[in-house]
Amino acid sequence: MAREIPREASDTQEEVSMSTNLVSLVTQFLTPDMIAKIASAFGLDKSQIGRAISAAVPGILGSLAGTASTPEGSRKLFNVVSQQPPGILDTLTGAIGGSGQKNLIDNGTDMLSSLLGGSSTSALGDAVGKFAGIGSSSGASLLGLLAPVVMGVLGKQKTAGGLDASGLSQMLTSQKSDIARALPPGFADLLSGTGLLSGISGAGAAQTARAAPQSTTLETNRTVRRTQSPMPGWAWALPAIALIALGWWWFGRSATHVAETGTTTQTAQNLPDQTTTTQALPSAQNLTVGSVNLGSTVQTTVTNMRQALQGVTDVESAKVALPKLAEGAAQLDRVDNLVNQLPAGGKVALASLVTTARPTLDEPFNRVLAIPGVSEVAKPTIDAIKLKLDALTKTAG
Repeated sequence: MAREIPREASDTQEEVSMSTNLVSLVTQFLTPDMIAKIASAFGLDKSQIGRAISAAVPGILGSLAGTASTPEGSRKLFNVVSQQPPGILDTLTGAIGGSGQKNLIDNGTDMLSSLLGGSSTSALGDAVGKFAGIGSSSGASLLGLLAPVVMGVLGKQKTAGGLDASGLSQMLTSQKSDIARALPPGFADLLSGTGLLSGISGAGAAQTARAAPQSTTLETNRTVRRTQSPMPGWAWALPAIALIALGWWWFGRSATHVAETGTTTQTAQNLPDQTTTTQALPSAQNLTVGSVNLGSTVQTTVTNMRQALQGVTDVESAKVALPKLAEGAAQLDRVDNLVNQLPAGGKVALASLVTTARPTLDEPFNRVLAIPGVSEVAKPTIDAIKLKLDALTKTAG
């Protein structure tokens, strides 16, 4: 007779799958200090690394979603994730810039190659390098460095939800829209023909972005309700924001969505081996002041401003975009007025999200200001927005 899964375990798996936002989890680990450390180790500018991360994080996750879409790929991913040491995220922090960095990068590259194939991993590294202007070699090295971060985050989600290979695959599948939205403009074009993003094709990123504010509220409310009931393990809740933007973040964060909002909720009982990373992965309340989720506000604002800038082709269209940019500036002021009410962990997470999202605005800013006659119309507003974003990146200080 087939073993019946306990209701508590089933509910936990469903919660992890439905409420987790992997892009936000990864980019929240990549704090401004971490980005600066990576930039120093690579001999590159922080803005270049931020831009590279904003593409690499959703690029890796999107590629893994494709791998996990087949039974064999799902099994291989589960095995790789299960083999990650419990403290891999903490180990990574100490290895960057040290004697262990090369070994870390080599291991990460081997992990990706085993899951995506060597040629596909190289294609992804080439695309990251070209997109960020850091070259193929640095792009490949950054992928190797980020792979353990992604696997470490997946490992924590697997443990938190008691996920098997199928559950891990379902979680990635549920992330398709968030991952697609976190891809910075133009990056997917660099991967055209590689098949790496086939796992998130047709995710409807634009539609998801428009629905983000509503879905974020519903997600947060659902998470709070669940946290009030007894549940074993950790229940992570990260409403869609990217990379990052980083990136999103960083970044598009998700912004995300690069621009993407990152919030996590921890139940009253922590797993013993997970307490060391709670600062890097703050709870939902840590990014919320009153009823305002500051991470979601920043990432949605960045997304809206990018969309407004995309329509600027001349002076007249710049004038049309100005009200939307001014509205974005007002939203950033709102965040700035509330940020000091965040706990320390929330400030670090918010600064990380803004740092990730910032590079995704620099390119459209520069493009718009280079259009004849537009600088006189838009530069004062754009300069003001840049100052506000810069101020928010320093909130963790």
